[in-house]
Amino acid sequence: MKVIIVSDTHYHNECLNELQNQYKDADFFVHCGDLEDNADDYPGWLFVCGNCDYDPKLPQYRILDLEGNHRILVMHSHNCKMYRYQSLIHDALIHHCDIVCFGHTHVAEVQREQNITLINPGSIWFSRSKSPGSYAVLEIINKKIKVEIVYNDGKKEWFTKD
Repeated sequence: MKVIIVSDTHYHNECLNELQNQYKDADFFVHCGDLEDNADDYPGWLFVCGNCDYDPKLPQYRILDLEGNHRILVMHSHNCKMYRYQSLIHDALIHHCDIVCFGHTHVAEVQREQNITLINPGSIWFSRSKSPGSYAVLEIINKKIKVEIVYNDGKKEWFTKD
């Protein structure tokens, strides 16, 4: 199972088609909010609403059930104020999810807390960290979670959890 994860493209959405062409073997393409465009123009992508999205059809969150082994909560996280991680973990537990994909901060990161993997792909075009823009590749092989953060400069970081 392979999931391509982006967030915060803010109308710089040419990358979405490029990623679909690059990862033809992906099972899901997920956008964690702030598309700022018509989601119907990007078939094959699953979107959630970010704080800069105004399409009333976009849901606030989505849940993906992967092979019955993992459940992914996808949300933007702009409603998480002071305690972002605690709020994301709380929402994951309510929805019986063990993976959360989120955006809003424009900072790529992968963390594991309370048996929940938190994945922020960053922003593919405008990072708010010292790193270049980025996206994430989530792979699940035999229940094992592997996350790769791919930066625009070609650098990659991996996180693996059994």
